[in-house]
Amino acid sequence: MTIPYSAQIFSNNAKSTLASGITSTQTTITVVSGTGALFPNPTTGQAFKITLVSASSSSVFEICNCTARSGDTLTVVRGQEGTTAQAFVLNDIVGHFDTAGVMTDLVQSEQLQGGSYTVGNATGTANALAVTIPSNLTSVPNGMTIIVNSGYANTGACTLTMTLGTTTLTAVNIVKGNNVALTGGEIPVANYPVNLTYVSAFNVWLFNNPSTPSSITGNGYTKFSNGLIFQWGETNVTGGGNETVVTLPIAWPNGFLSGSATYASGGVPTGGALGIGPYSSSQIQIQDTAGTTSTIHGVYWTAIGF
Repeated sequence: MTIPYSAQIFSNNAKSTLASGITSTQTTITVVSGTGALFPNPTTGQAFKITLVSASSSSVFEICNCTARSGDTLTVVRGQEGTTAQAFVLNDIVGHFDTAGVMTDLVQSEQLQGGSYTVGNATGTANALAVTIPSNLTSVPNGMTIIVNSGYANTGACTLTMTLGTTTLTAVNIVKGNNVALTGGEIPVANYPVNLTYVSAFNVWLFNNPSTPSSITGNGYTKFSNGLIFQWGETNVTGGGNETVVTLPIAWPNGFLSGSATYASGGVPTGGALGIGPYSSSQIQIQDTAGTTSTIHGVYWTAIGF
């Protein structure tokens, strides 16, 4: 039984002796009357280390986790940190000592700076990431923040399957602000450090640093972190009330919201107007009421969708 560091409790100079002998399977230990108060008093989810040492031979010892104390009686989990549960006799030593396990669980400055417990390299696929983080936890607390070095650029909605130590959890969606699913390109390249914070209210990993996928060209687009997509371009349309279908730089994942169109400089006709609306998930249509069906006008257009 490993104790999560946050659940370990401590006291100073807690040392006593057995008030009676114990067997190798006994899980309650009674110390000399009145000395139990020297030891910590765990509540649910807490524990502390005790070491049993033979009074006649210091090389005979056993490490236990104490999960409860009632007066002078300690409830323990035997044979921890590679030691073997064994019998001890009256007056053998019971001490609350530091152990290798306790020291190993302390985070060193180099580990903190290097992200030993908060940074992991992703496995899995482009849209189904997996990562293992060293931990004694068995669930993800609200607000936990990690960095996952992705192995791929994503091409759509993404999930993360996390393993905490040896506990593998179910896959959880990765989202942008306002609980918006990824659409592709938010992880722009392999080895991109994906900064994630767990939000228990939605059971999602919030992507704190998504790239903004864009194509900055004459006919281009920008995807915003809230799910909106802004697209623009230039095209020729036929007048006389005709509707010209224009293929978008990228398709809308969900649909068209609004748009606008203006005549290109130098080609503004007298009278008439332009209208714009949806045609399909990958196209818009622009109606030009100026001129005749044989008239061609250059048009700049913009469209917003999601």
